[in-house]
Amino acid sequence: MVTNARAGYSNHNFGLAVDYFLTNHDGSKAVWTVNAQWRRVAAIGKQLGFSWGGDWTSFKDYPHLEMTGGLTTA
Repeated sequence: MVTNARAGYSNHNFGLAVDYFLTNHDGSKAVWTVNAQWRRVAAIGKQLGFSWGGDWTSFKDYPHLEMTGGLTTA
């Protein structure tokens, strides 16, 4: 499972969210282990005003950043 959002209700649908991943040093493989580098990307995103899915309590979505500006899918 990668989301709790119902079809059509993801902030991605409205351009308010992005997902990211990191790669190994030579870029040949995705790195999915949430380590210091993942947390650094999240910290940079949060400094820019994004919310990080890794901070959520009900469902951790580590590769997720969103900036809703107070908007909801409703």
